Amino acid sequence: MVSFKLKSTSNIFLTVLGSGIGNVVEWYSFLAYAYLTPVLSKLFFPDVNEKKSIIYVFLIFAIGFLARPFGAIFFGYLGDKIGRRMTLITSQSLMAIPSLLICLIPTHEQIGFSAAILLSILRFIQGFSIAGEYTTSLCYISEMSPKNKRGLYTSTVPSSTAIGILLSSFITLAIIHYFESNNTLYTYGWRISFFIGFLLNLVVIFIRLMLKESTAYTSQKKELGKITPKKFLSLLVKKDVLKVVLSVVLMVVAYAYFYQLVYIWNPTFLEKFMNKSSDFALFINGTFMIVFAVCIILGGYLSDKVGRKKVIILSSAAIILFFGPLFYILKTENTDLYIYLYMTFLSIFFGFYVGSSSTLFAEIFDIKIRSTALSLSYNIPYAIVGGLTPALLSYVLFNFNYLLIVLITAIIMFIAFVTAVKVKETYKKY
Repeated sequence: MVSFKLKSTSNIFLTVLGSGIGNVVEWYSFLAYAYLTPVLSKLFFPDVNEKKSIIYVFLIFAIGFLARPFGAIFFGYLGDKIGRRMTLITSQSLMAIPSLLICLIPTHEQIGFSAAILLSILRFIQGFSIAGEYTTSLCYISEMSPKNKRGLYTSTVPSSTAIGILLSSFITLAIIHYFESNNTLYTYGWRISFFIGFLLNLVVIFIRLMLKESTAYTSQKKELGKITPKKFLSLLVKKDVLKVVLSVVLMVVAYAYFYQLVYIWNPTFLEKFMNKSSDFALFINGTFMIVFAVCIILGGYLSDKVGRKKVIILSSAAIILFFGPLFYILKTENTDLYIYLYMTFLSIFFGFYVGSSSTLFAEIFDIKIRSTALSLSYNIPYAIVGGLTPALLSYVLFNFNYLLIVLITAIIMFIAFVTAVKVKETYKKY
């Protein structure tokens, strides 16, 4: 990897701010839907029982993820052909539109089942958009960072995602609390969350217009411009590249599954399966998202000191060993203390995993195909695993023993562990 030291701290600040705040807002907009699941289930599927309505809402949530492979192809190639900066601006602009339209969408009461169809279409557009955001940000920050601090700065991208989830969690909690108290939550209160997302997207677009293109990309732009689509495809499907793609895919599967398990599905789990209040569930989620965001940065920092692989291997091993006992105690004891213990442990070690692995993902591909290869490697498994996990976990708990969740988690994390052991180290090599 070509590495350039930034000229001043103000440059790196603007780079991190412009990339990070966009990630915050895109994930806020994308996940406001998930945290309003109990509300949306009644508004868009009032004619079915509560269990089915929740699963249906999560299936529409999955549509947003299933759109990601299409967005990955489009934005990945765009990032390699026209640059990281313009790709980030384009993806942000596309996220703003469905945020506004969801705010204005009629419900089942007004237009019947057509409301659910419209909601599905808008979620597809959001998923298409967000496919270009995260991986392009990883490429952009990594290429703009000093080599000795690349892990630290690159980890701000997944950390900003965590902050976006945190923001979505707390704003949704405030909206539910305020509008439920005056009986307007189901009339217009729920729409406020999406309108806030629309306004924030406009602010980010303005900030990103001030960003400069990645120095590493700019230095290679003339050479990259000579690569024909046929040549580009031949570079992408080389045997050694596909081997790296598979390694990233297997590690992203664990990334996607665990993210959904702990931070997206968890509020619904606490409310519907553990009989906790929605206020408590969202408060717990938001509070430990802060711990998670900090630990992502620490994971990136540690990867600058000891290497990417060591942090990934140790954190995934810790999750394999301790998730089962913690989830068992949580489900059988059902006390607030064990909820805090469960969330603390997972937030720390999953944070380390995310911070270190994100840096490895950004470094492992050649610059000629980096945006496209990373976008496909990340978004395709995230589309399948991330999109279906909340509905799958809800179905398992409704119909089977909760220990099946422990088994699924152990298998997924073990595959990630073995892959991390075998993948090539990128620390101090690019």
